[in-house]
Amino acid sequence: MAYIPFDATEEEIAQMSIIREGIPTILAEPLKNWLAESLFVRSGYQIKEFALELQLELNINLGFTAGPDLTSKAFADTVFLSDEKMIMRVLDYLLYTMPRGYRTPSEELAKYLNLYRSKYAVVLSDNMSRVGYRVTEGLEETMQEAINAADATAGKLLAEAWEYAFGLDGKAEEAMDKAVKAVERAATPIVSPNDLAPSLGKAAIVVKQQGDWVLGLRSNDKAYPGVTLHHMMETLWHGQHYRHVDKNSIPPTIEQARVHVMLAATLVGWFASGQIVRDNALPQPKNWEKLQP
Repeated sequence: MAYIPFDATEEEIAQMSIIREGIPTILAEPLKNWLAESLFVRSGYQIKEFALELQLELNINLGFTAGPDLTSKAFADTVFLSDEKMIMRVLDYLLYTMPRGYRTPSEELAKYLNLYRSKYAVVLSDNMSRVGYRVTEGLEETMQEAINAADATAGKLLAEAWEYAFGLDGKAEEAMDKAVKAVERAATPIVSPNDLAPSLGKAAIVVKQQGDWVLGLRSNDKAYPGVTLHHMMETLWHGQHYRHVDKNSIPPTIEQARVHVMLAATLVGWFASGQIVRDNALPQPKNWEKLQP
């Protein structure tokens, strides 16, 4: 829970909940100190070698050469002369190259970003700590639960969708593509197990045609669970019309991709946990078309 002064006004409290942009001095100083100390822990006195490898890996020139030895402090000072994007990429690269299981540096970095309420955060990606964008509290846990509940293939696809959507270098089209494939993998063995060429679009049609799918929600003649499920699957599928139907349509934004990944996580979690099943006793909705959005 974030600290709130005892005499804070409602306006001040509201300001404290806003995610903050940029890397001002009050954040840059602890981040710079973290970079220097964590780099020394990782590389010891081999700082120059790390700097040269980083320039090659990221295809950038920060001015590091094969000349005199380099201290971790000098390395950090040089990095923080760069722009915000490059600073965060270097921090992310350091986390990425940290030995597995070495948690302390990532926890310290997460603490500084959380205290400032930065738009950046330390996130889990393929069981590794990485720099990414902050998400609503609890959302990452929900995503991880869906990944864990799914089979290996669907879980991997959903994890990749999450990384493309919320990672430091977001890729909207890749995020949406992986999200659709994750739901296809989780849903089609249940909805259309005999389909030799399954797809999410075809599975959504099957759900509509059969009309007796339930997902643990209460039902009445104005809110059939199968209708809700069909709408969710169809929304995710039609979100990819820019690729499957209309090649001239406008590609999705990263914000749109993030919403689709959240929707995919919900569907994968439901299918993988057995929440979505057929109820043969449930009558076909008589007013299905009227229930369409």
